[in-house]
Amino acid sequence: MATDVRTLQPGNGYRLPPDAYYEEGWFRREQRQLFRRTWNHVGQTRDLSESGDYLTADVGGGPVVVLRGDDGVLRAFHNVCRHRGAKLLDGAGHCGTVVCPYHRWQYRLDGSLKNAPQQATQLPNLVASEWGLLPVALAEWRGLLFVNPDATAPAFEDWIAPLEAQIGAYHPDALVDLVAGTYEFAANWKFYVENHVDWYHLWYTHPRTLRMFDHHAGTMTNAGPHW
Repeated sequence: MATDVRTLQPGNGYRLPPDAYYEEGWFRREQRQLFRRTWNHVGQTRDLSESGDYLTADVGGGPVVVLRGDDGVLRAFHNVCRHRGAKLLDGAGHCGTVVCPYHRWQYRLDGSLKNAPQQATQLPNLVASEWGLLPVALAEWRGLLFVNPDATAPAFEDWIAPLEAQIGAYHPDALVDLVAGTYEFAANWKFYVENHVDWYHLWYTHPRTLRMFDHHAGTMTNAGPHW
């Protein structure tokens, strides 16, 4: 698998080799070595204001759910039933308990197993306290929620520290959603990221909303693992 960076664009730009955008093995490696081993932004604290509120996300190819418990605490879990691995919840919403759609196992909002139907006859040796949902590391930072499936990952505080030192007067927790939209596209995720950091197109693709800003004054900076 090629990993070279090619200088194929003007202005000292670069492109990754074509395999990075369509080769299945490359994509699987990214999911395994990048997304499953780092902190991923999945939502905002304000979206989970009440006990029973939840949101779901796909992180490195694995389903994750974030729940606010009856005690008001936010927790994250692998979004799969401990019995046969069925996916538990989709999208975002509110629930009193988490119920598996397959065999109707029920979990409390703190992830503990509440009920397994026909336990006395089908699962007589089951110890409920040992079969709660498997936790995922969760962190809250400036109103944003992050999860990390890797149990050996560095602490969130260490991971975010370089960015914390540079964010200055910006306050993500003070931002207000004006418009929400979902856009699906049949392309590798890197195309979206590359478009987002490409200031060159702002004059032409967004002339009514972004052309007037002084994009020449912008800078891109490394802050530890962040960009």
